[in-house]
Amino acid sequence: MTVLWGALAGGAVGATIVASGVRLAQELGWTRMDIPFLLGTIATENRRSASVVGYFAHLASGLVFALLYAAVFAATGLTSWWFGLLLGFVQAAFVGGTLANLLLPAVHPPWARRGRTPRRRRSSSRPASCSSTTAARRWRSPSFCSSFSARS
Repeated sequence: MTVLWGALAGGAVGATIVASGVRLAQELGWTRMDIPFLLGTIATENRRSASVVGYFAHLASGLVFALLYAAVFAATGLTSWWFGLLLGFVQAAFVGGTLANLLLPAVHPPWARRGRTPRRRRSSSRPASCSSTTAARRWRSPSFCSSFSARS
């Protein structure tokens, strides 16, 4: 029973660290990917609700993966660091390959699919990041947008 609680605690901590790491990478401008938000938009189109729902879905996924790790460790009797690393590579291949490229597009309608491209719309002289929407105002750079304003 102690192993079960330890696995669940490890899964909760791991999921929280991954979500926080991706959030930090967003804030530093390294990525635009937001795993909890992406998971949440499967359930709702409301952006605020999607983040909350997504964090709980991400936490639940972390708990499920932790239980799978504990089951594999118990079934094989191997509890070394190298075996945990090997399981981590298997999980990364599953999440990054199968889940992200096959399963998620099947349940997430806006996700782009191979062979299916979005229709092109007319573009304005200014990029979308310089529009006057609330989200764009938050992220846009004044120097970047002014270079497009001068040409208009």
